[in-house]
Amino acid sequence: MKSKDAFIFWDKYIKKEFDFIFLDGYHEYDDVNNDYKWIKFLKKGGYIVFHDTVCPQLDLVIKQNEDQGLKFISGFGNSIKTFRKDFK
Repeated sequence: MKSKDAFIFWDKYIKKEFDFIFLDGYHEYDDVNNDYKWIKFLKKGGYIVFHDTVCPQLDLVIKQNEDQGLKFISGFGNSIKTFRKDFK
């Protein structure tokens, strides 16, 4: 199941929030954008980690959604970026 389909199911039936989300998805813009939507279910103070962050699509999606309250915490080369949800 792709992230987009899992998100639709989660949004409709479960709606629970997470303290931590790890995303290792496809690298095309639409896929990264769909993965990013999971922050809706990230608790305030929770962490989201993106894998394979060498793709420029992640930076573009994050920049386009600056108002979502993610604060960059750390990175590991071009492999992993960690963010904390500070508000919303």
